[in-house]
Amino acid sequence: MADKKNRYVQLIEAIFSRYYRAGATEVSFERSDIIQAAAELNIRLPKNLGDILYTYRYRAQLPDSVADRAPEELENYRGRPF
Repeated sequence: MADKKNRYVQLIEAIFSRYYRAGATEVSFERSDIIQAAAELNIRLPKNLGDILYTYRYRAQLPDSVADRAPEELENYRGRPF
């Protein structure tokens, strides 16, 4: 049985796929995009929306579906701040 993606992964992937453009080195979005993505995916929002961003900045690597699109010169960061 395949592992089910957690809600943070589902949200980040949905937002990334909405705003990513080939060759981009960053993807901008707003907190309201998190709320919208959660509603579209029928996902319960965390009490602290900032925890999603904090998670990928300090605690977890970005999902491969996001990190694999990083330009070659940034690929070693895999979601870590530089």
